[in-house]
Amino acid sequence: MAKILEIKDTIRQLDQSEYEQESKLLVEQGRLFRNEGEHLKAIDCLDRASEKYSRNYLALSNKGLLLEELGRYEEALVEYGHVLEIKPDYYRAWKSKGNVLTALNRYEESIKSYDNALAIKTDDYKTFNNRGNALKNLKRYEEALNSFCRAIEINPDYDKAWSNRGNVLDHLKRYEEALESFDSAVEINPDYQYAWNGRGQALSHLKRYEEALESYSRAIEISPDYHYMWSGRGQALSHLRRYEEALESYGRAIEIEPDYHYAWNGRGNALGSLGRYEEALESYDRVIEVKPDYHYAWNGRGQALRDLKRYEEALESFDRAIEIKPDYHYAWNDRGNALGSLGRYEEALKSYDRTIEIEPDYHYAWSGRGQALSHLKRYEEALESFDRAIEIKPDYHYAWSSKGAIFYETSRLTESFNCFSKVTTIKENNKEAWNNQGYLLLAQCSYGLSPTFEKPLVIRQRQYSEIVDDCLSADLQQCRKAFIVLDKALEISPKFTLALANKVFPLYYLEQYQDALKACDLALETSFKDKFEGNEIIHINKGYVLLALREHSEALKSFKNALEIDPEQAEAWIGHGTVLYELDRYSEASNSFNRALSLDHPLARIKLDLIQESLSQSA
Repeated sequence: MAKILEIKDTIRQLDQSEYEQESKLLVEQGRLFRNEGEHLKAIDCLDRASEKYSRNYLALSNKGLLLEELGRYEEALVEYGHVLEIKPDYYRAWKSKGNVLTALNRYEESIKSYDNALAIKTDDYKTFNNRGNALKNLKRYEEALNSFCRAIEINPDYDKAWSNRGNVLDHLKRYEEALESFDSAVEINPDYQYAWNGRGQALSHLKRYEEALESYSRAIEISPDYHYMWSGRGQALSHLRRYEEALESYGRAIEIEPDYHYAWNGRGNALGSLGRYEEALESYDRVIEVKPDYHYAWNGRGQALRDLKRYEEALESFDRAIEIKPDYHYAWNDRGNALGSLGRYEEALKSYDRTIEIEPDYHYAWSGRGQALSHLKRYEEALESFDRAIEIKPDYHYAWSSKGAIFYETSRLTESFNCFSKVTTIKENNKEAWNNQGYLLLAQCSYGLSPTFEKPLVIRQRQYSEIVDDCLSADLQQCRKAFIVLDKALEISPKFTLALANKVFPLYYLEQYQDALKACDLALETSFKDKFEGNEIIHINKGYVLLALREHSEALKSFKNALEIDPEQAEAWIGHGTVLYELDRYSEASNSFNRALSLDHPLARIKLDLIQESLSQSA
């Protein structure tokens, strides 16, 4: 302050003819006010300096800097224009003009200003750095990289240029090189939070999420209120499946910057991974409120709606994502999934084809395409699609499972078994694949094959079944193998209803009736809890087990239970009639067998003939 007063006194003593000297003193006074944080007083001094001497380019330039610091960029731009009219070779004005144009997002113009500055002062590493940032904002990454490299060449210890170089390399997907740049930046300046943040991004892209987490945490330690870092930390935690912690990080980012759409979107992703779809939907809606054209949020919104089984709404969201970014293959693929859930398989197929057109090696799309073709019963084409998915990603067990299902549907049981065997090689804890292997080992021994995954095998009464007699004479070894495989499924999930129900089948034919009965009861107990849609078959099988144990009354109840669930179950009518036949209740047995005959059961006629034979013998 004393220096300011001293300059004021000097100005008072100047003669009118000394206007140029007075102008210089006012510039100095303005500089001192700026140092004191008195920007408006400083601007007043500089205006007076310009009034005294209109060609004082330093007064105009310093005023531009003050206006820039106050965020009044358009006014600053005018001042720099005046400076350059007076002194076209003043490189600081070109540089400052470039900075202001960058702040106004006028990057093409800012690059021209930086080029003019560098034509005058070729070794200004900060201007090369700023030029690189403008080029980066225009997505001209290779040119930006050259500018940052030039800045580093001039000043190898310039941490900002190293960090910016890392950012550009990250955009170019040269992640290892990016990491090296960020490492150089933090080696020069260990407290440079932006470099730590960029380092975290590069490590995330390299899938080194634990290390990324450490980098983000270091950035936050330096700058706790920097929302980008909290959001990046959330992403790393999400990749590590630590979703609750990720939510906390996203929450902190949002607390700092409530309109930060990246954090809201990340929050939606984490909530979706936790199965909290309604909350995820709210987060995506918040993103869209802040940034309506953010296609990632529209796609995430569609996924949440799909998980809520609101498929039509999901489809609308995927369509909106595609409208914003027509080549976004994830949205096309998800659109295909939604259409498939709606049973619109032809349309789904078109969406998967569009996905593949954009991204030919996207194995999920090939697999989805196969599913759509399978539903359309175009099995050979479906197999080709699944083979393509497997070619791209050999350990993609869903494609192997889907192939197995198609081979099953087309009665190629050995090939089906081999596919499910491959699934358990890839993913040993896949209980469905173990169950299906057991199912397929037994399938040739069962009348009335049911779709894999959905319902258990149906036991046939052995006494009159050629199919089953053949099974018993030749395939008891298959039953033993199946028993072992089904136990594998139950080791993974002891209350897996389908495996429990299927296990009854080999136990029955191996004449382990008490164990078979226990498996039936446990299957019925678990089926009630998981709303299993196959209870009628469990009741049928239980009926046959009880029949083998000569518990006719309980067997009759089991067959009745099956018929209450599904009156069209021919095997239940056969079992029901068999119990009545063994109780010598021929008239009732005849009614049951006639009902089975109307349902085309192959043993019904034989059973009716037996009744006639028994009646003839007793006559």
